[in-house]
Amino acid sequence: MNLPQALLHEPSKAPVLRLARHIGNDPDQFKALMDVFFGGSYRLTQRAAAVMNCCAETHPGLIEPYLGRLVAYCRGPVPDAVKRNAMRLLQFVEVPEALEGELADLCFSLLDNAREAVATKVYAMTVAQHLCRRHPDLRGELVFLIETQWPYQSAAFRSRSRKVLTALGKQP
Repeated sequence: MNLPQALLHEPSKAPVLRLARHIGNDPDQFKALMDVFFGGSYRLTQRAAAVMNCCAETHPGLIEPYLGRLVAYCRGPVPDAVKRNAMRLLQFVEVPEALEGELADLCFSLLDNAREAVATKVYAMTVAQHLCRRHPDLRGELVFLIETQWPYQSAAFRSRSRKVLTALGKQP
């Protein structure tokens, strides 16, 4: 299968699911997807991000070798869809301890950026909440970022904020 060609489908869920099923639990196929994700054009990277997310949800072990590179990649100028899918994915995987500091920094940076898409912020908030379980000292910064943005954000942001604040033991 020509993966870049297959990724140039119409942007809908059916082709994403079809590609994810094709890749399955095959590390070589997933590597080919990640090569496109990290080195493809803007559109290919966006499409690969959705497939990556789908594959890693079903087979979380596939993404483990790429976590460090994924976090570093999201710090650069990448499409919103890439950051959104990366943050969504990071909600569901166990992050190595060595990567937690860099990931926390990324999450707080995304949350603090006024131009960041709401969905990306919402996923980053959940990832940061998970990091707070192992690093309670981060809790104050996360609560501060949520509370300062609360009045200016969408219903989706406030809904997730309530859940995160409650999980952190703070009343919204």
